[in-house]
Amino acid sequence: MSYRRDRQTYFSGLLIFSEIGDISRFSSAKNFCSYAGLAPTTRQTGATVYHGHLKRDSNRYIKWVLIEAVDHIIEKDPGLRYRYERILRKKVKNKARVAIAQKLCVSIYYMLKNKQVYRTRERKLFFR
Repeated sequence: MSYRRDRQTYFSGLLIFSEIGDISRFSSAKNFCSYAGLAPTTRQTGATVYHGHLKRDSNRYIKWVLIEAVDHIIEKDPGLRYRYERILRKKVKNKARVAIAQKLCVSIYYMLKNKQVYRTRERKLFFR
């Protein structure tokens, strides 16, 4: 079981790295998420803003591998698991998976940009 997961993680990382190429070609994490197809479309007329579905003309391989990686990442990262469960209470499972995949996409951008390893997020409790 763990050998299979390690192999899946390795090939997922290779796929992401090969599809991205040089991370410096993206000016921000928002541009990278848009390239990966994890940013919603936005149309604006005057003061009215419409947010739509995910972009279809994007890199489908990065989008696919990040959405598939959500099940594995929420097992390892308590902060993302908490966020996933919070979104899941209000929305359907697919929307929660895409939201966590977008967070993972932003993390990948900053990891490659700053040459750092992934650090898990601790769940923060705020009491008032």
